[in-house]
Amino acid sequence: MAIAREVCDAVAQTWRPTLADKMIVNLPASVEAATPNVFADQIEWMHRNLGYRDSIVLSVHPHNDRGTAIAAAELALLAGADRIEGCLFGNGERTGNVDLVPLAMNLDAQGIDSELDFSDLAAIRRVVERCTRIPVPTRHPYAGDVTMRIAGARSGANGAATGNGNGNDNATERDEAGECVAA
Repeated sequence: MAIAREVCDAVAQTWRPTLADKMIVNLPASVEAATPNVFADQIEWMHRNLGYRDSIVLSVHPHNDRGTAIAAAELALLAGADRIEGCLFGNGERTGNVDLVPLAMNLDAQGIDSELDFSDLAAIRRVVERCTRIPVPTRHPYAGDVTMRIAGARSGANGAATGNGNGNDNATERDEAGECVAA
């Protein structure tokens, strides 16, 4: 950790970040070599020991190689991280990046404003599936078919949010949506 801090401090001394022009320091958990609590300890150490800390955005980038990216991200925030880098529904290399959907919804449920709006999660899911051509897992904690079906039953919905189960749910909306633009 001391070497990482020395490198970051040397860059900061050259860059001279300010409150108005902050420097981003990214601390990844690329292959989840540490458990979430150890990663959080590392984040806390950097948070307490970095020079120019008030002019640095301490960002973390957890991957999900061991299935603990959400826990690592939540603990990193508690340990002093300012920002989490991730993807909607956790898509990314190998086993994926931290899934911002359950992370944000977990934070919101704990009274921490994630500043992300998932009030129309079904529409967001459709756009992501269309753009990535990767289906959201059936048992995804907040947006999977099983969860949405249960939520629809609890709210008295007629099941429109979950489709008809024939594999082509919302196909017309996906084809006509046009939300994706080729890069």
